[in-house]
Amino acid sequence: MIERIRKKYAMTEKGAKDYVAAVFWSVLVNISKMLPVGVLATALSGIVEALTNGTDPRAGLTRFLAAGILALAALFVTFLIQYKALYEATYRESANRRIRLAEVLRQLPLSFFGNRDLTDLTTTIMGDTETLEKAFSHFYPAMHGALISTALISTGMLLYDWRMALALLWVVPASLLMVYLSRRMEKRHITKGLVTRRAATDAMQEVLEQFDFGVSTFAFEEEAGQHLAPLSLFPDPLPELPQLTAGDAAVSTETLLTALGFNPHTNSRYVDSGGAEVIVEGDRVIRLGSSGALSYSSGGEAALTVEGSGTVPSASEAVSGALALLEQLLPEGGETTLYLSAFRRTESETHLTFSYQFNGVPIHFADGSDAAEINLTGNIISTLSLRPMLYLEDGSSALLPLRQAMAIAERQDGAELSIGYADAGTYPLSAVWLAD
Repeated sequence: MIERIRKKYAMTEKGAKDYVAAVFWSVLVNISKMLPVGVLATALSGIVEALTNGTDPRAGLTRFLAAGILALAALFVTFLIQYKALYEATYRESANRRIRLAEVLRQLPLSFFGNRDLTDLTTTIMGDTETLEKAFSHFYPAMHGALISTALISTGMLLYDWRMALALLWVVPASLLMVYLSRRMEKRHITKGLVTRRAATDAMQEVLEQFDFGVSTFAFEEEAGQHLAPLSLFPDPLPELPQLTAGDAAVSTETLLTALGFNPHTNSRYVDSGGAEVIVEGDRVIRLGSSGALSYSSGGEAALTVEGSGTVPSASEAVSGALALLEQLLPEGGETTLYLSAFRRTESETHLTFSYQFNGVPIHFADGSDAAEINLTGNIISTLSLRPMLYLEDGSSALLPLRQAMAIAERQDGAELSIGYADAGTYPLSAVWLAD
């Protein structure tokens, strides 16, 4: 039997023996599941009999409790042994199967791969290996164990009362018949799923072939990067990034007022001693600095809110709502976007900080300030500040070689070295190495 299983399922001799052991313990698990129910049924039968005869139903209760504990202990032991015999053995055999498969593929000539669709080959081989792994860990041993245990239990029931057995067991041949009759439909759906997966793999392969990913390493992999934050990521080759200049980030006052829920035609405005335009509506205040910086205070009013599923929006709702508002306060077009750089939350307060990026490369202000900050009290935007900027491409820049950047960063032990722009107000900006 071991040899037959080994050949049928392409197993090692040890794997075939482990499979038989897994089936055996699956049978014992199925039978042991009946023990607690049997103890309970016997106990109830004794109680009913005692009540019928007028005796004390508590007699023998200790015996039934002890039997119940032993039944649960037997159930635990059989489950534990089955788990080791099933999952640990199955994945050991799966590892051996993958090694054997890799060894066979290694010995094949290159012409074998040249004459075949690599996507189809990869999908088929890896898909079949994964299917076998799942089948032998979840389906086959449990199925064979269920067939054997069902046969044993059915035999016992037939010997006890054949009429009751037939009333309970007619579903077994009926279910097997349904499986047999639906086999063609199952094959059709399996084939359809395989074709869909192959098409998806082909499409993914075509997309990946359009990109040159190069090689990236972490600081802990570089001997010269041991003094840096270990997860500092260094691309190779270094990317060619553009120089940036500042464009016109002005948005009309009417647009700002409308986005912040003010009357765009309000006359409740004045210029303070610092040259900032102040607009007041009720307790709410907007300040427009001479440099273009904007600040907003709700004064406790609930005029500007972030939509959420509750009184306090979730983290994703708070971020998406804040970004949607900020996008209305910035000029349209260009590659300058905001990204979330910090998130803090207390029981009722949420603090969001945003920074700029250009085509995915972060831009930091040299004075350490943030591009935007929003504070939420519940779902009410209590304060908002924004430093409007629009960056435009203006020529190209070259990064300092990685080794030189690492050497300079030695002065800041443990710093994270990354690529970005540092905006000190002098343009154009060139991409540089930043040590944070």
